[in-house]
Amino acid sequence: AMHRYSGRIVQQLLRKCEASQLRGLAEAVLQNAVELSCHTFGSYAVQHLLEFGTAEQKYSLVRTIERNMESIARSTPGGGVIVAAFSQAAAEDLVWMARAAIQDPAVFSYLAHGRFGHAVVLQALAALPKQERSR
Repeated sequence: AMHRYSGRIVQQLLRKCEASQLRGLAEAVLQNAVELSCHTFGSYAVQHLLEFGTAEQKYSLVRTIERNMESIARSTPGGGVIVAAFSQAAAEDLVWMARAAIQDPAVFSYLAHGRFGHAVVLQALAALPKQERSR
């Protein structure tokens, strides 16, 4: 998934094949999610898994992104993955991701100034309960 052409093949497989056909591929993406999220081509495979994966795969991927928000947010491709995670995550997961995004002021500032970060900041703030937003 980290090569220009193989990454496109992975994207098409995730888009067009049934979940039962993709278990091994999805597991490989999940196991390498942090590294792929920060890679120019690999980030697209992660975004496609967020869009076309099963609910369980999406949940696992969102939790991985939440736990590794700082390292993923520091890369430009990672910002795209975080935006995709905010748009594809279940409503109850949005609050947890938002808290992870704003937990470290340096990461929050980096997100706000990154290519995709302004969208992440807006989504994170919108996902937080009102009393947490005012902090």
